[in-house]
Amino acid sequence: MTDGEQSVAERDDGGPAAADRAESRRGEGGLLRGLLRGGSQVPAVQAGADGGGRRRRSQGAQRGGSSPALVITRDDHLLDVILAAAASCGSEPVVAREAPQIRRIWARAPLVLIGADMAPRVAGMGLLARTDVHIVGDDADSAAGWSVPLGASALVLPEHSGYLPALLTRAQGGRTASALTVDVMSGSGGVGGSTLAGVLAQRCAEGGLSSVLVDLDPCSGGADLLFGAEHEPGWRWCDLASASGTVGDLSGRLPRMCGVDLLATARGRGDSARALPGPDAMRAVLGALARSYQVVVLDGPEPADLSGSGNAVRLVVVAAEVRSVMSARARVAHHGWQDAQVVIRTGRDFPLAPGAVSDSLGLPVAGVIGSDPRLPAASRVGEPPARAARRRYLRQVDSLIEAVMADA
Repeated sequence: MTDGEQSVAERDDGGPAAADRAESRRGEGGLLRGLLRGGSQVPAVQAGADGGGRRRRSQGAQRGGSSPALVITRDDHLLDVILAAAASCGSEPVVAREAPQIRRIWARAPLVLIGADMAPRVAGMGLLARTDVHIVGDDADSAAGWSVPLGASALVLPEHSGYLPALLTRAQGGRTASALTVDVMSGSGGVGGSTLAGVLAQRCAEGGLSSVLVDLDPCSGGADLLFGAEHEPGWRWCDLASASGTVGDLSGRLPRMCGVDLLATARGRGDSARALPGPDAMRAVLGALARSYQVVVLDGPEPADLSGSGNAVRLVVVAAEVRSVMSARARVAHHGWQDAQVVIRTGRDFPLAPGAVSDSLGLPVAGVIGSDPRLPAASRVGEPPARAARRRYLRQVDSLIEAVMADA
């Protein structure tokens, strides 16, 4: 490793020190609070054989075999945030600041994180186009402005800090985690559960995570209608009715809108096309989705069979008013949703305190989501929900995503 590059261990002068620094950042918010509970440490630093003060990775880190992620920034604060995320998931990215080092690592790195401060320089280098590139910064306009010329997604801090550990974990060859499966169920009618599921999937996609929204209610309006994707080409549930065993990669075969793949029932093909497949086909398809995507969001009236999903979270959406709570309480008892967490909808017509809702249901609170008057109008015209939602609603959903990822 040459001048201009730094491993995590080199940048932080030792694994224990890096872990201590990462631990001290728990208060910064985001997903780090949950992921740092395990006290992960980066590999220790050992002096080079020449005794000249140069540092190298420990032997354990050298035996990994896969290329490390690439971080390009001169912003020390931004670098501290990225390295804290790396420490939390045991990742050791390479930091490059000079053009020769960037060119040498660019193509082979499984993940590239470019600080907004270095985006103009990288864009002017004429590098080959590639995937898995993300602009990271604390100014949304600056990050978004450079995302197009670099073909990258924009991660705005601190709102998207929770996505960094997931991206870095995925970049570690041979240690890719299984998909996070989020099963969203409405505790009663009219609480916006389907809209919330759509926004969850869309925000994950905007954060750089491959995401699919799965409609499990054949009597609903449909996830494709929610996104205005009813005429988009791709497979529907009826095309997968005969699935069994191990199904191949489904990415690229489903309708897509706003970066989210959608699996819903079909229209215009008869009543049979509106039905969901049998339990064997359902398990095969959900297993394939968990292997094909990083985030799988399920939207259905009943709990899905998540026996094959290692990272799974059930969410019950409940409005903070008496009738909704009583309906949700009956459903929780009927379906045995004791492993679920509650998402509480608040607003002018929902006066109950979140703590009272949680106590009544006997379920922990995953998040609190307010009302957004823009969303009902958007759903009527098929405008993707996260595109229409107000910033306050999106911030609350982002906090919910971070809490769910921390608990998975």
